[in-house]
Amino acid sequence: MVNRIRRIVLAGAAATLVMSGLTAQVAAADPPCYSGEVCVYRDGALLDKFPPVRPGQCRTLGKYYDRIWNRSGNVQRTWYTGGCTGGNQLVYHGENKYIFSVSVGGF
Repeated sequence: MVNRIRRIVLAGAAATLVMSGLTAQVAAADPPCYSGEVCVYRDGALLDKFPPVRPGQCRTLGKYYDRIWNRSGNVQRTWYTGGCTGGNQLVYHGENKYIFSVSVGGF
């Protein structure tokens, strides 16, 4: 009986340690990309998130990103270079596009 109680206590302690480790991992995760936001990622990590860029305006990030997720209701244009110049692609509402770019402009 004592051995059985000891095993139950040890199992509970082990479960507590495992659960506390999982909680720490969730807390360290990137913040979510909410509806109405445009989020850019690099190597799977959130680099920046912001409201949609308005038509005629440009947002140049300090670093290249390799994925953009447009959760806004506005079409965005992703530019391969800073200053919203050069080659670009449209990113429609809800689109999660893998693309190596540095700036975002409204469309």
